[in-house]
Amino acid sequence: MEATTFSALGEPSRLQIVSLLREGPRSVGEVADALSIRQPQVSKHLAALGKAGLVVAEPVARRRIYHLEPEPFDRIRDWVDSFERLWDVRLDSLGRYLSTVTTRGATMAGTKVDDETAVLEKLSELAPMQDTAKRLHEVIMATVPELKPRLWYGMPGYAKTKSGPVICFFRVDDGVMSFGITEKANLTPEDGASDQMIESAWFINGLDEPTGARIADVVRRAAR
Repeated sequence: MEATTFSALGEPSRLQIVSLLREGPRSVGEVADALSIRQPQVSKHLAALGKAGLVVAEPVARRRIYHLEPEPFDRIRDWVDSFERLWDVRLDSLGRYLSTVTTRGATMAGTKVDDETAVLEKLSELAPMQDTAKRLHEVIMATVPELKPRLWYGMPGYAKTKSGPVICFFRVDDGVMSFGITEKANLTPEDGASDQMIESAWFINGLDEPTGARIADVVRRAAR
């Protein structure tokens, strides 16, 4: 496909002239009257279209009558049709790809581990504090059973709803366990507090009965 063809058609007035000549041959004056364009401009546009082989002038008496030359438009049609065939192939390929992705996604969805199971699996990996981690998880869930556990930044977190923000969490980093609450927890100061500061994180060396009771109290207040 020659670039000169599209260059000639790239001017709006020339497109109008081509559309008009589709209806039948015209003289320069007839084109000018139909499109309200000055005759010198029409002659200039017709010359450009003729140079590109899109129109042909036939002398009739003392006038030149212009008509479209079919061959270049046939080439344009064939060129556009080639893209239609290409898109048919591409769309078939896209259909096969999407079918593969959908099948793979359905398979993955069927085997996806739920949030609580993922947390339980993570607890067993938190060496050397996995036993303490399991007991801490049990304390949290026993204190506020409606909490929804899920992995949060790779560690156990607990939210009021399945998709809600995490209000408390614990971590084990380099063998050190920490427990804390987030800014989404209830941050009302304790009754009788002497200041407005609220503790938000603690390191845990072990989980004895007093420690468990204090953690339960923190979780209960955080979930209010």
